[in-house]
Amino acid sequence: MRFFTDGELSADPDTVLEGLTSGGEAVIARKGRRL
Repeated sequence: MRFFTDGELSADPDTVLEGLTSGGEAVIARKGRRL
């Protein structure tokens, strides 16, 4: 798991990120949006 920011999600819209937000919420995000 890794920390990522909304800015990173916007910068890599086609990248799937799985990790923890700065708030400690476990999420899977793709195309700049949390799924």
